[in-house]
Amino acid sequence: MVSTDVSVIVTYGAEIKDLTIDGENFTISENVETRIACEIAGVPKPIGRLFYNDEEKQISGNPIIYPLFSSCNDTGNYTCAAENSIGKSNQTKELFVLCSPRPVVCLQSKIAVGNDSTLEINVIFFSYPQPNISWTFSKNGSNEILRSNDTIGIYQHISSIYITDMKTSQYGVYVLQVTNGIPDDLNHTFEVLPQRQPDIPTNFSASCDAPGYANLQWVPSFHGGDTQLFKLYYAVQDREIVFIKHRIDIKEDEIELFNFERVDGLLPETSYVFKLIAYNTFGDSNYIQAYCNTTTSALEKEPNIGLYIGASIGTFSAVLSIGLIFVVIFLRRKKFQGKRSERNER
Repeated sequence: MVSTDVSVIVTYGAEIKDLTIDGENFTISENVETRIACEIAGVPKPIGRLFYNDEEKQISGNPIIYPLFSSCNDTGNYTCAAENSIGKSNQTKELFVLCSPRPVVCLQSKIAVGNDSTLEINVIFFSYPQPNISWTFSKNGSNEILRSNDTIGIYQHISSIYITDMKTSQYGVYVLQVTNGIPDDLNHTFEVLPQRQPDIPTNFSASCDAPGYANLQWVPSFHGGDTQLFKLYYAVQDREIVFIKHRIDIKEDEIELFNFERVDGLLPETSYVFKLIAYNTFGDSNYIQAYCNTTTSALEKEPNIGLYIGASIGTFSAVLSIGLIFVVIFLRRKKFQGKRSERNER
């Protein structure tokens, strides 16, 4: 009897055997180290991929391991997909990260709008579980509950106040409060004002670490509801201060906290005062001043060095001349004494 070994390879389509996050708990606290694991199977060997919402995570292996340090915006759908030549499969689970309400971007504290214009306040914020939202308008000691337009997502939400044809009675303080049972709550106050001139800039300082120029910096304040520019003047500090215009068209830096400006053409070893004013189409702010003293220029230092070198050379020359005189006198005296000796011998 002849026996024959037969190797049989059974092929089957790709499948997801398991999709877990450190077990089966898909609701976790914030700031927790965890990992999402996906185990796949299939013959031929399938290709596995992991997606967060529609974003693919570049991870390979079996099981697929995706580590994360949980934050509010990790909430969403995680999909594990596998595919081979026989077929494909996928499985999706939702991850929920518990987090207190907080704004996505920094919120402004002042808003200026014109009479009969439209007031629109939009606040985008994170929160899970879903938030409770309230708006209150306060003026002259009275409070009024407002109706807001809210768009509620899984963990990212939008709350808006929209008022057309602003009237004088509608200028005041608008307070947003968002709660979801997890400390801390989101509380923010918006002061809504009529359009006006900008507030005075702050943190204005001058640095004169060089003889011919000064570096200035400041923090822009509230723009008054209109595009603001800056005027910069400077003057020598003496009995009668006369300001000279440097620039009157300096734009606000919308990216950096500070504005920076360089003033050239200054005198060395001089005390200067700088005056800064913010303005828009509604008028000028009050001014703010900064002071500094320029340093001594290199050119002014060189003559002193020259005098020192000249004095040294002069002193050396004088000493050398005196020495030569003594040598000449000594040689003449010696010669005279020699002749005198010869006469005595005769």
